[in-house]
Amino acid sequence: MIRYIIRRIILVIPVLLGISIFVFMLIHLIPGNVVDIILGHEVHVSAERYEELRAMFGLDKPLLVQYFIWLSRVVRGDLGVSALTNRPIMEDILLRVPVTLELSLLSFFLCVITAIPLGILSAYKSGSAADAVARVVGLLGLSVPNFWLATMLVLVTSLYARFLFRSSWVGLFENPLENLRLMILPSLSLGLANAAMIMRMTRATMVEVMQQEYIMTARAKGLREKMVVLRHALKNALLPVVTLLGIRLGYMMGGAFIIEVIFSLPGLGTFLLQGIYQRDYPLVQGTVLFIALFFVLINLLVDLLYAYLDPKISYN
Repeated sequence: MIRYIIRRIILVIPVLLGISIFVFMLIHLIPGNVVDIILGHEVHVSAERYEELRAMFGLDKPLLVQYFIWLSRVVRGDLGVSALTNRPIMEDILLRVPVTLELSLLSFFLCVITAIPLGILSAYKSGSAADAVARVVGLLGLSVPNFWLATMLVLVTSLYARFLFRSSWVGLFENPLENLRLMILPSLSLGLANAAMIMRMTRATMVEVMQQEYIMTARAKGLREKMVVLRHALKNALLPVVTLLGIRLGYMMGGAFIIEVIFSLPGLGTFLLQGIYQRDYPLVQGTVLFIALFFVLINLLVDLLYAYLDPKISYN
């Protein structure tokens, strides 16, 4: 197992390198550069002055050299500065990460505490009325986009539950109760669709595992049904569910952006959208890279959790 863990960690390095190349090239394929953003459309400068500014930002160097210079800064935790505010991008990201992380974790928690128990119950009561209701609810959850659900929640609560809204943001440590009141609707919007997917996956894997011979053997030995379901069946059914949970947590970070904009939360989504509107390419590049790194680390944690849940896993 130790060998598997070490190799999975080593494999993250080329993945991160590939992501950095992709993000760097993606931004450089967009028309314009930092100098164009600073000068704007109304400012006219001579060609000599324009080249001086390009040299100041290192844009006169070959693209490969620019990449390695940028990569050396990223490795040190320096994502550059905003082209418009001249503030360090990493500082601004770290100011907004807690909001996005809180929203993602609350949605993830909501997803887990609702989806897995419902999936287990639906599998255990397979073919019953409760199973049919759970499957229909899961299908509806998959069919409703989270941004539409968020919009409907805003519309309905603005008419009938205005106490859930507040004109300004309140941090978790500043006032926990007020903060959680503000995060109820965004968490529901982001978590319910993911909960439907996890519930269906949990049900499918549990139904398959419950039909295995070792489950019948456990029952034949006289074990209590609760122990058979939770100790023998659930642990073996969790592997594909854990995979999906890790993937959905990464997607929640991306999906949180739309929800943050709808509910006006000061997280990474609003920050990135402002950078796109203002054509602040260094800010967009740094934020996208930060999100991608987070997604890779989540997948690494899922792989390491695999090794804990199933020691028989080996690296091929």
